[in-house]
Amino acid sequence: MKYVELKDFSIRTGNVRSLYRAGHLTTVISSLERYQLNIAAIQETRWPGQGNLKTNNWTYFYSGGLDHQAGDKNEAIKNEFYEKLDTVCDLLPNSKVKILLGDFNAKIGQEPIFSPTIGSNSLHLNSNDNGTRLINFAMARDMVVSSNTFPHKNIHKQTWVSPDGRTRNQIDHIVVDDRFKRCILDVRSMRCSSGISDHFMVKTKVRLRLSIKWKERRAPVKKINIEPLKYSQTTEQYKNRLNDILWPTEKASSIDEMWEKTEKSVKKIAEEVLGYQRKRAINKWFNEECRTAMVERDDKRAKQIIRKNKRMWEKTRIETIENSYKSNTKLFFEKANEVKNGFKPRSTIMKDDQGTLITDKEEVTREFKKVFEQMLNISTETEAEDNNIITVEKYLEEPTLEEVKMAVEMLKGGKGPGEDTIIAELLKKG
Repeated sequence: MKYVELKDFSIRTGNVRSLYRAGHLTTVISSLERYQLNIAAIQETRWPGQGNLKTNNWTYFYSGGLDHQAGDKNEAIKNEFYEKLDTVCDLLPNSKVKILLGDFNAKIGQEPIFSPTIGSNSLHLNSNDNGTRLINFAMARDMVVSSNTFPHKNIHKQTWVSPDGRTRNQIDHIVVDDRFKRCILDVRSMRCSSGISDHFMVKTKVRLRLSIKWKERRAPVKKINIEPLKYSQTTEQYKNRLNDILWPTEKASSIDEMWEKTEKSVKKIAEEVLGYQRKRAINKWFNEECRTAMVERDDKRAKQIIRKNKRMWEKTRIETIENSYKSNTKLFFEKANEVKNGFKPRSTIMKDDQGTLITDKEEVTREFKKVFEQMLNISTETEAEDNNIITVEKYLEEPTLEEVKMAVEMLKGGKGPGEDTIIAELLKKG
């Protein structure tokens, strides 16, 4: 564990209205990368249930449903919301930094009576009912509203715009503990990040001293492209090159030395003759045209372009399934199952012994290994039923060449490689 000072650690909040629209999640992620943000809190995603999704370098946690209730009309909904929020804050340790951000639908004014909980740089002069509720909550929890603390132009304070473009409000806010308020360096809205939502993104710069565990990133494993092995000319070239290296060598002193040389030769020739697989592109249909249409805030045109590109992509995918029915059964079933099952987010998250959430796949794997070792590797003392203990290894005859060939031929194709990163096809064709 190492303590480092993170400068300009940026977070955002914004109301996206829905993530059910085609390409909307990709647009949100693009805006995060464009403005170099680290954490984002988005509202009204309309995704049911709870879970998490790993996409690119981002981990998306979602919780909620399809129901949307107008919190500006029902008093019971408002009271229930702040009661739940108060309960959640009580469960958090006092030593942790608490930052609340989101669409509170609250207009906060510049009333001196609420100082120093609020600042004097708000877009509005007077607070509405939701704004008063948020201020009272912040005062009771010894927190401050940082979104109206920093002086900016009015266009950089606006977080919501009406459909006709005439009414503009500041209703998205950042609330932080009073003792950590100096950690907030700046809060402002980003007008070019709204997409097809009526809310602007609110960007916050934070400077915190966090405990971070540094680790080295492993290089991604490259996969050999076995598609050329379907052609006899490529197969013959691969076999001849491999024989030229392995055949004239002297007899090895041990089987381990023989396998080490064979492993290096197979990898080298496979790389030279076959090459590596290309990285698969994700969301091929969501191109620059779709991204530009969503940024232009033309809802009707954006929907038309996105539907057209996605329809063409689905047509191409169906043609791939039809063409691979006889020539490539693996590709046929892979694409057919994608269409049949659709998108299913896979949860790759768990808690360690200290209760910390783990999202990295390697760390999750190590934690599972530790759990199973504790559960299954329990030492039990049993009396030996047979007093005859064998202290000498049984003699096993060396396998013949025919037995080795038979074992290689019995290897199943289309499976992942082992620790040596050699797939079965490279041995069967060699």
